[in-house]
Amino acid sequence: MIDTLKSKLPQIARYPRHLRSLLEHSNSRKFKNLMRVEWERRMGKTEVKGYPYVIYVDPCNVCNLRCPLCPGGSKKLEREQKMMTFGTYQSIMNKIKDYAYEVNLYNWGEPFLNPDIFRMIEYNHRNNIGTNISSNLSLSKPELAENIIKSGLEYLSISLDGASPEVYSKYRVKGSFDQVLENVQTLVKRKQELNSKTPFIEWQYIVMKHNEHQIAEAKRLAKEIKVDLIRFIPVRLIVNGAETDKKKMAEEWFPVNPAYRKHCFENFNGKMDYLHNESCFHLYRSLAINPDGGVHPCNIIYHPGDDFGNIFYQDFEEIWNNESYQSARALFVKKNAGPNGVIQTQTACHNCQIFRKQG
Repeated sequence: MIDTLKSKLPQIARYPRHLRSLLEHSNSRKFKNLMRVEWERRMGKTEVKGYPYVIYVDPCNVCNLRCPLCPGGSKKLEREQKMMTFGTYQSIMNKIKDYAYEVNLYNWGEPFLNPDIFRMIEYNHRNNIGTNISSNLSLSKPELAENIIKSGLEYLSISLDGASPEVYSKYRVKGSFDQVLENVQTLVKRKQELNSKTPFIEWQYIVMKHNEHQIAEAKRLAKEIKVDLIRFIPVRLIVNGAETDKKKMAEEWFPVNPAYRKHCFENFNGKMDYLHNESCFHLYRSLAINPDGGVHPCNIIYHPGDDFGNIFYQDFEEIWNNESYQSARALFVKKNAGPNGVIQTQTACHNCQIFRKQG
């Protein structure tokens, strides 16, 4: 019932962090755009006039960890690893900031490795845009907590998949469980000392075969270190590779508990199954930008050959309604889908298992 209700809500109202952005960063221009986006999605428009209001910008696709299922950690990203400068970030946001409720400053790397990350957060804060960051927080930086709070970061999701060093390190290769806990405790303490309500601190726990037995212990530890929320999410296979390799990886990493296998991509027989029985909202509501300017409709796509355009060399408006975008949107509209469709440019969306296509 709850999942059904969430699927009918705009992205900006589905989860607490999005709802907060709607309440705190809205104005008439943004709200009118949001309504237009939702109307165009509902009507199945392939060429749209609304602009994305939830933005993903990867400030660096470089990471200090080597997580086996992550394209960055497993060295399968196939994209040049680089840091985005503040000047570059500012030039990107100047094109889309008038409609953005929030920016997710992360994707395939560790955002706090970028020396300009706090300038980026402060820029968003000054321009009435909320900022979310997902971090492994396995970093030794003396002023990290202070900078996080004073920059205006609103939501911090910490990747911590285990309740002990041994279990944690099986997946978070090269990470330090003790360092993460120390950073969390320092951040909670400094929030109290500075009387700051932000950032909201979420412990994100990816449930896998080797750590599912520690869920109860993780809940206890979450209360002890005083994070605002602990969230258990299923592991997913999104790396490229042969189906036999994916089966092997699934056997190693997928949890036994069926409650946490619900959203795993387990179909390896060539038949298309879908995670959500709804059309893709990313093609209307969000935009993902890589450090090299490559644009994707969502933050799951990563191969450079799947770029829908490049915001460094093209106008945003040109990308937003180009053949790739219109062809991808047409997949979810009955009258445009199938072999008789008007637009047939092949994109990564054609093989996506997340949203159910029409036709």
